[in-house]
Amino acid sequence: MELMEIIGPTDISQYRDQYREAVEAVDRGQGGGPGAARDEVPAVPRGVSST
Repeated sequence: MELMEIIGPTDISQYRDQYREAVEAVDRGQGGGPGAARDEVPAVPRGVSST
């Protein structure tokens, strides 16, 4: 017997694919706000003098 036969009539419009929505948000650059995917890099690396 197939799963959908066991479940019976189901309105799938009530369900959301939250994982897909999160991946699409990251793809659009909205994954946690500005700079979430990258850290700021200092202009002069630590331990190196700028002179």
